[in-house]
Amino acid sequence: MAEFRKLLEQNKFSDVRTYIASGNVLLRTSLEAREVEKKVRALIKKNFGGDLDTFALTPDELARVLKESPFKKPDGKTHYYTLLSDMPSASAQKAFSVIDFSPDKIVLKKKVVYAEYRTLISESKFNNNYFEKKLSVRGTTRNFNTMSKLLEIAREMVG
Repeated sequence: MAEFRKLLEQNKFSDVRTYIASGNVLLRTSLEAREVEKKVRALIKKNFGGDLDTFALTPDELARVLKESPFKKPDGKTHYYTLLSDMPSASAQKAFSVIDFSPDKIVLKKKVVYAEYRTLISESKFNNNYFEKKLSVRGTTRNFNTMSKLLEIAREMVG
């Protein structure tokens, strides 16, 4: 991640910080979120060879995702957030709303799939790939602990 952080700093991103080695990056920029996504994706492809999806959220957007969780008292072992690249179509949302996710609880709100797993996430078929397929949008999934820590770091950066 040190090499990636340096690459971002060399490409006009500032105060670049990483959190765990799973692609969580916090940075300062004057670019809009979609432009950040495009630029970071292009840098990854050019310098590391992978064509990876990228997602950019402001601190306020990250806080809203956590605040709007439909589940009470979320925790890092059972609560996950799948951030979606775009709003799913109305027909995809409707089809998704009637799926029986038992024993897990899954809720789609705007561009986020909120999940409360009664099983281990590794044992559930309701995962990032499943959501992408059913909703026809790209997604990335993080647990409550990671999302909370990212928000904490983002707030520290804002001051």
